[in-house]
Amino acid sequence: MRRNEMGLIIANSTPLIALAKIGKIDLLKEIYTRIVIPEAVYEEVAISGEGKKGSVEITKAEWVIVKEVRDKKLKKFLQLELGKGEAEVIALACEANADLVIIDENRGRRIARMFGLKVSGTIGTIIEAKRKGLLNNVREVLDELIKADVWIGEDLYEEALKLCGEYSGGDMT
Repeated sequence: MRRNEMGLIIANSTPLIALAKIGKIDLLKEIYTRIVIPEAVYEEVAISGEGKKGSVEITKAEWVIVKEVRDKKLKKFLQLELGKGEAEVIALACEANADLVIIDENRGRRIARMFGLKVSGTIGTIIEAKRKGLLNNVREVLDELIKADVWIGEDLYEEALKLCGEYSGGDMT
């Protein structure tokens, strides 16, 4: 598998869809140059999700590489606890020695960490974009996600703002 200068990055469907909903899926390209998704994620976003946000963006993105999971036993084992997409993300990350997995679901994140994988998610991507100067205001982006029906817990919202120096106290807007 070809690696970019940031290493091998494997993404799940939820972060792709969330970023596509607010027109910011290209942040992944700007931060990581290239990402890999397993076939199940491609199926969920581009085929089953046809006509929804993320579908067109993923099918046209030359910076998104679709890979098949070779370790079918690990994939099947992971599917005992996870959905097909999350299971394939973790299995592919393990077999390819990925540098980062981008996954939002708590169970998937926990299991990925149990396998020794470094984990980020949609909010982590937004924070990284701010650190790299690709975004000026994290609060605005988080609010866009919420308006697009992406659930963000109040603790996570506040923590993201604190990490980016934008926290001023109080509740989510």
